[in-house]
Amino acid sequence: MGRREQVQRSLRRLGRALTTPVRGLHRAREGLAVLELALIMPLIVVLIMFVADMGLLFYGYVSASNAIREGARCGVVGYDDAAVIARVQDAAGITVPTAVSVSDRSAAGIGDAFTVTASFEHTYLTPLIPSLDLTQYTRSSTMQLETDTFDRTGCAG
Repeated sequence: MGRREQVQRSLRRLGRALTTPVRGLHRAREGLAVLELALIMPLIVVLIMFVADMGLLFYGYVSASNAIREGARCGVVGYDDAAVIARVQDAAGITVPTAVSVSDRSAAGIGDAFTVTASFEHTYLTPLIPSLDLTQYTRSSTMQLETDTFDRTGCAG
């Protein structure tokens, strides 16, 4: 065997030795991946729960706005106060109003303003910060009266 063949053989062995992973080093990398997952997983879960909470809050806010608008619409076309309040509560869906009030229409005429106001509460799924476990918001809608008699009952959607 010549000198050249010996050098080539030595270089091949060296190349194999450098590219073959060391067992201990490979196991340490697997352990590192588990550690990284354990460190980052709580942050991912908190982020997912935050997104879900904000989605439910936004859904409740939009549902409340629509319910108030439907109640105001019932009020301006002649339904009594009880029917208006019932319509707001029915249209709110999963967002239950804590208080609903309507403006006084006893001396109102056609074209006057009529306002429906309701308060809602949103409870977070994951109250991470104790002071933020409940959010209260109030929505109102004002429309012009289209009639001056308010004796109709049973405002249905």
